[in-house]
Amino acid sequence: MGFFFIRHDSGEIEVLLLSFGDVVMHLSEVTNKALLFLVRSELEMDQVCEMTKLQSFICNSCLGSGPTIYKNSCGNGKLFVSWRFTLHVAGHALLHIVPLFKSRFVSNVCKFPKPAATGSGFIARDMTFENYAGPANHQAVALRIGADHAVVYRCDIIGYQDTLYVHSNRQFFRECNIYGTVDFIFGNAAVVFQNCNMYARKPMAQQKVSITAQNRKDPNQNTGISIHACRLLAQPDLEASKASFPTYLGRPWKLYSRTVYMQSYMGDHIHPRGWLEWDGTFALDTLYYGEYMNSGPGSATGQRVKWPGYRVITTTVEAIRFTVGQFIYGSSWLPSTGVAFSAGLS
Repeated sequence: MGFFFIRHDSGEIEVLLLSFGDVVMHLSEVTNKALLFLVRSELEMDQVCEMTKLQSFICNSCLGSGPTIYKNSCGNGKLFVSWRFTLHVAGHALLHIVPLFKSRFVSNVCKFPKPAATGSGFIARDMTFENYAGPANHQAVALRIGADHAVVYRCDIIGYQDTLYVHSNRQFFRECNIYGTVDFIFGNAAVVFQNCNMYARKPMAQQKVSITAQNRKDPNQNTGISIHACRLLAQPDLEASKASFPTYLGRPWKLYSRTVYMQSYMGDHIHPRGWLEWDGTFALDTLYYGEYMNSGPGSATGQRVKWPGYRVITTTVEAIRFTVGQFIYGSSWLPSTGVAFSAGLS
């Protein structure tokens, strides 16, 4: 048996007595979708999870190999949450919930347990991963993936700063919704996003929204972020104040940062310059940032940055290097997943 503690707005603590295999369900405030917690291990007595404005109840039947979602919170320096479980998924991959702690006595430092997929052949389908720490808590990863041949299909990945950590290896995202503010897709995987929606949210005052922060460290690494046939949109909170909070396609986290947007729709919240510096002139002549045949009011390239590493891609020969077929060699491993994909540009 395990104990699950919920502290409500009133300060009242509700204690749920759970058996292994029970499922706790909560309602996401962002997507209004149910989030399910599968109880895999014993919960320690002193673990407290703050759930604000959420409904909670026990689902009496376990969903077997169905979705397992973790949602975390860090509240005002008063509470912390920590537990761990391991979910066996497709192939040899594992989804780990790794406990990190926020001390009750440390201010302005907030670390969260985050789902981290490792191994080979990880597949997430029809799931929601959410970190609702809020923009004031800065970096708060909702999902970290370092698995090779990883597929994320029809999932919602919701956060603010550093929402999705595409850490390493070959990854493919299809028909996903990704929400964030600063650097909300970041890492050094070889990853293709296809038919996804990237939703920019309103950040803190004085912040700028940057969709990507790719961190390729060596020109010989075959890594980068390819965003193909996607939609870049503003959430309502940003739409109402987009003049005060410009949104950029990305900025260079490391010296050889590489990001490409191809055949994607860009809303009018995208700043005409397109791209943002990391720190002065750092990496501006060594990065590779490209745009190919995008559409929408934010896609015009006439006022884009003039950095040596930026280019408007004009040939299919160059653009096709960043497709599923060539960039992550998806035609050799994606068919067995049953997830739809386009190997080429069309």
